[in-house]
Amino acid sequence: MRTLRLAPALLIALPTLATFATRTAAGATRTAAGQDVLPTPRQVVSRHLAATGLSERPAAKKSRRAVGKISIPERQLEGAFETVAARPDRYVQRTNIPGLGASSTGYDGDVGWQMQAMAGANVLEGEALRQLQHRALFDVEAHPAELYESMEVLGKVSFADRECLRLRLVRKAAGTESTAEGRALREIDEFYDVATGLKVGSRSTFAGPTGPREVTVVYDAYREFGGVRVPTRITQEMGGMQVVQEVETVEWNTVDEGAFEPPPEVRAILKKRAGSGDV
Repeated sequence: MRTLRLAPALLIALPTLATFATRTAAGATRTAAGQDVLPTPRQVVSRHLAATGLSERPAAKKSRRAVGKISIPERQLEGAFETVAARPDRYVQRTNIPGLGASSTGYDGDVGWQMQAMAGANVLEGEALRQLQHRALFDVEAHPAELYESMEVLGKVSFADRECLRLRLVRKAAGTESTAEGRALREIDEFYDVATGLKVGSRSTFAGPTGPREVTVVYDAYREFGGVRVPTRITQEMGGMQVVQEVETVEWNTVDEGAFEPPPEVRAILKKRAGSGDV
């Protein structure tokens, strides 16, 4: 049974580009007294969708495949990655880094997993699964309102050497996420370039196997693939270590259904659980 699903098309009505005609270059309107008035959360998101091209016939994009290089500069390691995604909520990222081996993280609409060469297979549960489910949503960039407890523009800040609008998102609670500690795992701060409207990055708390860890992601070097602008340099920092992804190609509507099949090791865990009644 699926625990989280989106409709085939975007679940929100996107404002027209005319919404932005009255804005200043700083991404805000001005009062008669010359004071900036911050845009609403929906205006911030809609401006990003318009800037990337995601607001144009979004339902026509049914799947996405991105490939490129992945590196850990501090350890002088470099390899390759592939990310595939499909409506409404399927996602797999595979990496292969010499010295670390092959790994994958995925959600097939029912099961979330991580597979690492050294640590083996792990079926995700709890907050870790819910965070992956959120990441797997194909239309997550549109921020459908029903996914969030609250959305708030907190103001202008400097992020990645850019003036940005800071958007605070709080995902709706499930299970132990209703606790104070769980709320920290549901909060996501996103940063949108005041000048262009593009998303520059995010900051959130990751539910890792060794406990919560803060992770910062920076998006840069947007390029157009199939009518959609996507960031081609993605830098993730957690615990003082950076992982850099450099996207080389993006394809739309070319992903095979079999791409989301869990690896044999994960299927073996599920089979064992089913046999013992622990499902």
